[in-house]
Amino acid sequence: MKVGVISNNDLCLPLLFFLLNNKVETHLYFSRSSVIDPKRQAVHHFCSTYSVAYIDEEKGQESIYTWTSTIDADFLFVLGHLKKIDCQKAKARFGTYNIHFGKLPEYRGASPVFWQMKKMEPTLGLAIHALTDEMDAGAIYWSKEISNEDHFTHNYVQYLFSNLMLEGVGEILVKTSNGKLQSEQQDESKACWHSKPSLRDVLINWNTMAAAEICSLVHACNNWNIGAITLYQGMELKIVDASLQVAVTSKNHAPGTISSLGETVNVSCINGDEIQLHYLSLNGIPIAARHARKYGIMEGERFTYPMD
Repeated sequence: MKVGVISNNDLCLPLLFFLLNNKVETHLYFSRSSVIDPKRQAVHHFCSTYSVAYIDEEKGQESIYTWTSTIDADFLFVLGHLKKIDCQKAKARFGTYNIHFGKLPEYRGASPVFWQMKKMEPTLGLAIHALTDEMDAGAIYWSKEISNEDHFTHNYVQYLFSNLMLEGVGEILVKTSNGKLQSEQQDESKACWHSKPSLRDVLINWNTMAAAEICSLVHACNNWNIGAITLYQGMELKIVDASLQVAVTSKNHAPGTISSLGETVNVSCINGDEIQLHYLSLNGIPIAARHARKYGIMEGERFTYPMD
């Protein structure tokens, strides 16, 4: 059996190791990333260590279609690629599949983990579906949902999913070989497309967002954005870690007001709720909440939204 993997990030490493461990001939097309990614070197090192044949698109070695034609794979799995792939040119004997870290069809598009967490979904989903000309719309061959836990962050879920997806890949390989592979068409009435998060999507609006929403946004922004963004005395400040405050003590404060400082920075929210800030970042400088006062963060001051 020969499997080709197309990916532009290190989330492909568990998949590569899984395939190698199951004695599958494995080939990687390491495509371009939209950002400078220091973790690319880890993929190079893995492929060199385990003798995985790979092409690095950033080095201009070969086009993706030349590569797919050359390796003549039984299966192709896609896990991150910047450009739309022509399904007629990128073919495999038993199918080309896209690994999508979101529920389908509700969370089509870029950054599905972010949107699921920001929208406070009780469960987070991932799916493996047929690659089609319409983005994220192919028949689903495997899917899974897990509880959205309080300790989850965006990057943690990404790496968790990179391991959970191995169950789906293995199922597709086995069921194809024994003729039992089945698929389910997506319900287009539930389809929703989500674009890549913009600046507005990662800003905290203290006047409209409930305490739980703010905490969910903080989790959804880590580590990739190093927290959710607010303003403090006109300066951009990122909240890196936050949790709900059990005691309700802020009914007389405007939302965003710092009600107390100590081991945590306690902030008033709408509906008389509070959140506790544990970790902040100011101009890229990490700040533990217990040291916030030393950086000029004072009780009674207010975090604001740019439109305030």
